[in-house]
Amino acid sequence: MAILLLHGERFDQRTRTWKPLVLMTNMPLSEDGQCAGPFTFMEVAQLYKSRRDIETFFRFARQHVSFEHLVSRSENGVRIMLYVSLIAAMLLIWYQRLTGIDRGWRSVKFWFAHDVATWTRQALHTVGFSTG
Repeated sequence: MAILLLHGERFDQRTRTWKPLVLMTNMPLSEDGQCAGPFTFMEVAQLYKSRRDIETFFRFARQHVSFEHLVSRSENGVRIMLYVSLIAAMLLIWYQRLTGIDRGWRSVKFWFAHDVATWTRQALHTVGFSTG
């Protein structure tokens, strides 16, 4: 299998400088040498950036919303677990931004669970249920 190396530069936001970027792909070089497979070189770089963002999200989901602990092995069960994990992740991110908690995701999860329990007790009390 042929490997195509794409050389370019990327702007590093932290250091505010341009840094070398090398991407390796098994997509074939086009006949005119201007594309990798059906994509321009810029599109290949954007695809790899998207892939990194997706992998970062799934690492967050596995570490913080227990996505790796699948209850079901069927396709539909995994899909439902993915949706539940996405909802949980979005709620945690929303809560972290709302409260400004910056002590790590464990703290965010703890205080979110605490506040949800408080909100639930208040809602049940409002409609006349006893929460003991």
